[in-house]
Amino acid sequence: MPEVDNLSDRLFDLLDFERIGREQRHGEGGVFTEHGYVVQHSELNEVYKDMNFRIQTPFYQILLELPDGNRLELPSANLPEASSHHCVDCRVPQLMATIDVADLQSVSNFAEMLQNIGDKPMRKYKAILHATGCNALEEAVELAGHMDDFVFTESVSGFRDLAMDEMKFMMSNEDAALLAKHTDLIGYGKDILKRDHSAISQYGLVERQDGQPMNAPFEQQTQSGMEMM
Repeated sequence: MPEVDNLSDRLFDLLDFERIGREQRHGEGGVFTEHGYVVQHSELNEVYKDMNFRIQTPFYQILLELPDGNRLELPSANLPEASSHHCVDCRVPQLMATIDVADLQSVSNFAEMLQNIGDKPMRKYKAILHATGCNALEEAVELAGHMDDFVFTESVSGFRDLAMDEMKFMMSNEDAALLAKHTDLIGYGKDILKRDHSAISQYGLVERQDGQPMNAPFEQQTQSGMEMM
């Protein structure tokens, strides 16, 4: 404050510094925080009016990093010659490790297949891969062709949910809620899971239409009593 530059030390000590500080803060609109004093020194740009803060889905299905440090978004019509690659991101995170060791053309073909799967079917596909413990690209491609052979129940995320779902199937919701108070729902859910050869993934419940174990071979389709070759 230039107004006090010529004051003697005796007069300077008599100043009401609390009042001076308060008027200064009110005048410039400052704010005290636990980390210090904050004051606006320029006009704020209202950039939020032109910005979209919603999470955007990437255009790629698989993102690779090449040995030269460049990144490759798949699917792509033009594949570079690369001795190796590292999966940085994938629409199916479970398969990132197997993508690292697969050849580039196979990875690109897989990315094209993923591009044709919608968001809702993708949750079912991820659940199937998780339930079957799939860790190979060839197996993942095969399972994509058998999605209709699986039943996916997104609302079941644990043994309790599975037990309640089974009880509500056999009786009214009110009776199921009453019986649940006297039932070991976790133990009951585990037994149902074992009986149906089903699995609970992080996306929901998965079971096969034919009731077979999750990794049992699929029967070949037949047409007019003849086996399709």
